[in-house]
Amino acid sequence: MKKPMFRTELNISPYNFTISHNSTIVSIGSCFADMIGKQFEKYKFNVLSNPFGNIYNPLSLHRLFKNHEFLTNSYIERDGCYFSPHLHSEIFAHSQEELSEIIRTKKQTFDLKIENADTLILTYGTAWVYQTKANSEIVANCHKLPQHLFEKKLLSVDEMVDDFKKLALSIKDFNKKRIIVTVSPVMHIKDTLSLNNVSKSSLRLFVHQIENAFENVHYFPAFELVNDDLRDYRFFKSDMIHPNEQAEEYVWKKFTQAVFDANTHNFVKNWDEILSAKAHKPFNPTSETHQKFLKSQIAKLESLSSQTNVSEEIGFFKKQLI
Repeated sequence: MKKPMFRTELNISPYNFTISHNSTIVSIGSCFADMIGKQFEKYKFNVLSNPFGNIYNPLSLHRLFKNHEFLTNSYIERDGCYFSPHLHSEIFAHSQEELSEIIRTKKQTFDLKIENADTLILTYGTAWVYQTKANSEIVANCHKLPQHLFEKKLLSVDEMVDDFKKLALSIKDFNKKRIIVTVSPVMHIKDTLSLNNVSKSSLRLFVHQIENAFENVHYFPAFELVNDDLRDYRFFKSDMIHPNEQAEEYVWKKFTQAVFDANTHNFVKNWDEILSAKAHKPFNPTSETHQKFLKSQIAKLESLSSQTNVSEEIGFFKKQLI
């Protein structure tokens, strides 16, 4: 008798390109972009992840590609610290001049990485934005300023699509880059669950339209993997908002199945073994058995050195040799 199915698994067809250790990757957007970025970092890929902190709405995310003067055209002062309304609160300083220099330096690194990147991962978190009542400027972060200074607005699908088209025109060799777009599965319950669903629906329509409009834009269904495939609160952290480690690992595995070739999959498998070996606590570090174990890890790392820089890991094991 066929066993009953208690979930609907989402299977993702491989993309028409692959990501390898020869790729240069930039992952920006909501906190889901951090998760993907950290996984790439873990496996020694060339990646830049959210240098300006988490950015949630599409228009603020797209503005990161403009010149740095735009990002420093206004400041918010609170409790002796200065913030940019266009960036996350983790970017701050104790003077406007210091903050401007921090942003300028980060922007230089970001622009250089974008110029050399072949893969951009853009994660959109919400279509709700706050704009100042004073000049109707959309901000990325209110930085705890009084709510009466802002008006809340839902971006229309057309607004987001038009802004993305402007972004495409502003990026050099845009059509040569692989653009992976995702909708964050993290719920924004401050908007209420109902309005969160309105927001996510708007984002999903937006990314669907740009995927159809640009041959190099590819949608990755992170939102559907968490909310339709896993579909259970046991895959969320205790706040019941953010996917937990088990859910993140599931989404990452699905992602790798879509974009990694056999050689990169093999590297990831070997690297997991290397990380386990690094965490191993020997009972007798000077024993012949452990010394053989160390040499075997060094040999494995040397076999992987053609794909990425593993000198730090080789040094870790060599220090323990007698």
